[in-house]
Amino acid sequence: LLETYELFNFLFERSMYCVYRDDFEGNFLDANNSALNLLGYTRAEIRSLNFTSLLSPEQVPKARGIIEEIKILGRQKERMEYTLKHKDERLIDVEQIGSIIYNNGEPFAIQGIARDITARKKADRQLLKYAEELKELNSTKIKLFSIIAHDLKSPFHGLLGVSNILSNEIENLSKEEIANLSSGLYQSLQQQYSLVEKLLDWSRVQAGRIEYNPVKINLSQRVEEIFKSLRINSNEKNIRLNNEIKTEVEVLADPYMLD
Repeated sequence: LLETYELFNFLFERSMYCVYRDDFEGNFLDANNSALNLLGYTRAEIRSLNFTSLLSPEQVPKARGIIEEIKILGRQKERMEYTLKHKDERLIDVEQIGSIIYNNGEPFAIQGIARDITARKKADRQLLKYAEELKELNSTKIKLFSIIAHDLKSPFHGLLGVSNILSNEIENLSKEEIANLSSGLYQSLQQQYSLVEKLLDWSRVQAGRIEYNPVKINLSQRVEEIFKSLRINSNEKNIRLNNEIKTEVEVLADPYMLD
């Protein structure tokens, strides 16, 4: 019997896992060196603590429930994860399982085994963060394609209409009409080229590859520049574009983001 006790005590103290014993109220009776080192307490200090004192308030009901489960079944049905407070207030993630130990055939205490999973939980959180970032990136990509489809396709209807007139009805047009249509076509193409550049800049902003650099911008002038790219299309549909922003209005914004 003595040899069995000494062997058990040897395994208890030398185990790489955290091994502890508490009574049926959760008060610590003992803990091995691995557990003491993990939590930062001495053996005398740990014996003055209740298991729930290492937990945040929202974890206490779960811990109490596990103690009741062990008292009824003699063991814990499945591993549980807790976040424990180190003596210096650091947080440590552990995975734990426990069962009743007996003395002379009578329930004596609960013995638990726990292992530090802080690194694993940190890696899980990092993976979750990467997954969220990837989800956001895919959402941004879909949004970008939608904007490109809308912002580029719509003005091209007007451009195609003007080019069709120049191609098929040029003999019926005066030099002044041809000059006006050609000038409008050229200006609109310039605006469309500028729009493509801005869309590409916007995509880089969304991907975090362009820093936010706000400057003072005359809002009325910027709206007029945007109207130019829409003029052919709006004229074709008899839509009048009115800029009612006062000429003195200025905003602090990044030009890439404002457009």
